[in-house]
Amino acid sequence: MGTSVETPPPRDYAAETKDTLQAQIDLKPQQYAAEAKYQPLFTSLNLDNLATSLRGTGSSPGLLSLYENDVQPTLSRVQNADRDQRIAGELGAVKQYAGDVTKTLREASGNAPLVDELNRQLRDARRELADKRSCDDLAASGGIVDAR
Repeated sequence: MGTSVETPPPRDYAAETKDTLQAQIDLKPQQYAAEAKYQPLFTSLNLDNLATSLRGTGSSPGLLSLYENDVQPTLSRVQNADRDQRIAGELGAVKQYAGDVTKTLREASGNAPLVDELNRQLRDARRELADKRSCDDLAASGGIVDAR
């Protein structure tokens, strides 16, 4: 029972590659004619499919409808919640640090004594105005005689 197998002849890869590439070149005119005929049809089909995807069909909503009715409202809620949390955090930081920052800036600018004096004068002026209004109110009610 002896089987003998013959070794195939050696392959010439360079010649095979050249033949393959030449066959592709030879077929280019036919390939071009087919592309020229069918590519516009495929483009039209692709655009029709895109329009259907965007607008939907009678029984299925399209991407535009899904975005408008489902996606965008959800995104808006998420963005609004994020904005509200961010603003709340920023306001909290301002409330927490505003006094210290103001004090530090006044001290750094060198005008803290001046600002303190102006604030004291403002408090005194408000107190005097409130006292005068109280006297005027009392006088207007007939409770005292204006001795001024």
